[in-house]
Amino acid sequence: MVKVDGKREDVELAAEMSGMYHASHVLEPHFRDGIRSLAYEIVRDFDWKPPKEIYLPVSAGTLLLGVHEGFKHMLREGIIRDMPRIVAVQSEQVSPLCSRVNHEDYIPPEKVTSIADALVSTSPTLLPEMIEAIKEGECVTVSDDEIIDAWKELARKGLLVEYSSATTLAGYKKRKDKEMAVLVLTGSGLKTI
Repeated sequence: MVKVDGKREDVELAAEMSGMYHASHVLEPHFRDGIRSLAYEIVRDFDWKPPKEIYLPVSAGTLLLGVHEGFKHMLREGIIRDMPRIVAVQSEQVSPLCSRVNHEDYIPPEKVTSIADALVSTSPTLLPEMIEAIKEGECVTVSDDEIIDAWKELARKGLLVEYSSATTLAGYKKRKDKEMAVLVLTGSGLKTI
C-alpha cells in the first residue's frame, strides 16, 4: 500500500502510472456486474415489472452504470418491456455529471466540503459512459440543506442512512413530475452519528 497526497483523482493517476495492481472498484468490471443484480432484484420485487423511475446517488458512476446495464439487459432479453427513467442525484458542490447533462457551468472544488461525503468524484474517469447511460434519464443536484432535511425525514421513518444516500430522497422531493419510484439508499447512517 502506498500513500498518495491529493484528491481521489491524484490517487487514481498514481496507481495507474505505478505499473502495479490498481485495487479500485471503479475500473473493475466484475464490480459493475455485481451491481447489475440490484436491477434484477428491484424488478423481481415489483412482480417482474420495473418501477417508472429509479433514483441513485452518483459519484464515480459504478452504481449508475451497473444498474443501467442490468435494466438494459432485462429489456434486451424481454424480461421487461419498458426501461425505467434513471434519475442520477449529485450534490450541488460535486456535480460533474449533472453539469454536463444539464449544460451548466461546473468548476470542481479544490476541497470537497459537502455533507454528502461519499459523493466526492469531482472528475470521474467513467464520465463519458455515465453521460451515455443517463441520456434517457435525468440528473438532479441537491443542496446540503436539502440533503439534511431528507436525512431527517428518513430517520423519522426508521431509516438511518448516510447523508450521501439521503440525496435520493432530496432529489425525489425536488422533482415535480413524480411517478412510481424506487429510491436507492446505499449506505448506513451509523458512520454518520
